[in-house]
Amino acid sequence: MSNHGFRLIVITNQGGVARGKYTIETVERVNARVNELLEGLIDAFRFCPYHPKGTLPEWTREHPWRKPAPGMLLDAAEELSIDLSASWIVGDALRDCQAGRAAGCRTILLSPGSPSEDNPAIDYLAPDLAATTEIILAESS
Repeated sequence: MSNHGFRLIVITNQGGVARGKYTIETVERVNARVNELLEGLIDAFRFCPYHPKGTLPEWTREHPWRKPAPGMLLDAAEELSIDLSASWIVGDALRDCQAGRAAGCRTILLSPGSPSEDNPAIDYLAPDLAATTEIILAESS
């Protein structure tokens, strides 16, 4: 949990599993290493190995966890007793914000440079993670 009482959860599409580029074990090792480097700051990881254009039959299909669907957020919220209406999703792609909106979260799209994205799924645009932190802390106080 962060110093400000937020739980930090990473949600990510990992269609490379369905395409045979890497394995679930590889994704899990990378996630563990990221959390080690961040000194355990991440409370949970969710990833979706499915992709409708995969090459491995067991992973080749759409799935309710695949963003822009909200499945990963809903699963994490249920497991960790998170109020999604009081939560934020920060992403670097529109589908991240769409998943967040579908789950009931407030949303921030990372948009370096001159922000121009106009979409009802996006509450805020921010150039970097430092700016997202400022937005979240200001809006949550």
